[in-house]
Amino acid sequence: MERYLGGLERQFYQQNLVGSTNICTVLRLRGSVDRARLMRATRELGDLFPLLRASIVADPYLRFSMTHAPEAIPFYQKPMEKDEHWRRLLEKEMHRQYGPGEGLACVHLLEGDKTSDILLSLNHALADGLSSSYLCRALLLLYQGEKLPFAKPSLPMEERFPPRFRGIRGWWSAFRFIFQLGKLGPALQIGAAAWTRTTLSTGFVFDHAQELNALARNHGTNLFGVFCALALQTMHELYGNGGTQNISLNTPVSLRAGVGAGPDEVGLFIAGHLALYQLHPEMDVWELARQCHETLRKGVEEEWPYRLALLARASRKPKPPQDSAYASQHRPTVSISNLGRVDDFPQMDGAEVYEHHALSAQSVKDPFAFVLISYQNRLYVDLQTSLEKMGAEAGLLIVRHLEAKMLSLIPSTKIEKSRA
Repeated sequence: MERYLGGLERQFYQQNLVGSTNICTVLRLRGSVDRARLMRATRELGDLFPLLRASIVADPYLRFSMTHAPEAIPFYQKPMEKDEHWRRLLEKEMHRQYGPGEGLACVHLLEGDKTSDILLSLNHALADGLSSSYLCRALLLLYQGEKLPFAKPSLPMEERFPPRFRGIRGWWSAFRFIFQLGKLGPALQIGAAAWTRTTLSTGFVFDHAQELNALARNHGTNLFGVFCALALQTMHELYGNGGTQNISLNTPVSLRAGVGAGPDEVGLFIAGHLALYQLHPEMDVWELARQCHETLRKGVEEEWPYRLALLARASRKPKPPQDSAYASQHRPTVSISNLGRVDDFPQMDGAEVYEHHALSAQSVKDPFAFVLISYQNRLYVDLQTSLEKMGAEAGLLIVRHLEAKMLSLIPSTKIEKSRA
């Protein structure tokens, strides 16, 4: 039940010594939840996935330890105060410090008159976004009394890479890759130079996801490609100089298939994909969307994420991340995580899930990060902004501008506006 942290797991842990690298998932439900049953399901979840109750210790190297593990995943209940109570709670959970003996996860229940919110918070060194959605699904199944198999703790992702990315051969490939990154050059930098220590949450629900996806496919791209294009254009319009500028985009990529991890395996199986796009005021959104789609596809085919994962590994001992003047010109301007389409969650006695949100780790150098989830034909767009870099109002400005651009592409919304 104990093992050393892998390279990327260590990086998330080290960054949390400065800012926030937790991941939080939200299920919004219509109806009432039986608190006692949910507490029992939370306890069973911790029994089935023991590392959720582990601690990260350094003796001498960083490792997951079950010593002094709590008997159950911490469970908290509060009356729901307002409709956005869950967002304010998310902002706190993103900065939770999981100390020894406290476990690496917790569950919150916000109870309202006709609705309830369940929040699952995880240390991101332990799990990725797909893991968090699976754990939410498992929690609801346990709530309904179903029996689930015991989960064996996963091995570090890097130990499961294809042979060409392990050992000296892998490191040689990674070091050669540094020169490719160097060719990207500087990009538009948004916000102050201060490191991110506090994040604020905002977002919106897009009801025309199917229409936009069909439109995107007719233009040779997909929903994620056009979202990336619109996000890049939003940043260019809000923070650019009005001329032609390079904007950097980081899109985390799941490596589960490449390392043999299924959707039901809890662990950290992601890496980044960096790209640079040149934007100008008259650029066609569909041209940019096709670029985004093709650049990501080509980069994944050329296995960039494996090399970035090797380069991202951190110290084996607790060590806050260091600043680097060279790396700062390449820090992502825009970061977008796409958790994809999530199947309907199990029906619960007296309640059903009608919204699904997520926030995930934001690097101390990132000004903001998007997380996307497609659920029940709607697109959930959640944005996490750095208070230190962007200020308190930037998040709302960005999402309003981006939502307006998304709606402007949908023919039905154009008709509604013309009638109004």
